[in-house]
Amino acid sequence: MKKINVLFSLSAVFFLASCISGSDLTLIDVKSGTIATGSASRLTHTVTITLNGKEYAGSFDYVQRPHPGVGLLEADSFIRDGKMIAKADDGSSLTCEATFQGWSNSGNGLCHDDAKNTYDLMITTIY
Repeated sequence: MKKINVLFSLSAVFFLASCISGSDLTLIDVKSGTIATGSASRLTHTVTITLNGKEYAGSFDYVQRPHPGVGLLEADSFIRDGKMIAKADDGSSLTCEATFQGWSNSGNGLCHDDAKNTYDLMITTIY
């Protein structure tokens, strides 16, 4: 009976985790404080970011590793280290590296554009 309960619980957790559709992205220029916004889709691994009047579009990928000190069977006991690369129509690019923590469904990182500007990146999950 315990096996059935555990399997049912794991199935329910994975189903709920699959309902998370994406994330809101907020970028803040570390020099000027200018704020940019965007979104990321966990289903298609795509990103869109509006920064300084330009629309950047691209993709992201990540590597997942277990969170230290948390049981491996807990669905959100992971940390994801990832990279986003996006381009605007004029050819300019934006590259970000970030860490996403499954337990809190949030993350942070840094982004850089072609002009060598640096942006703090905040990631907030959309449910």
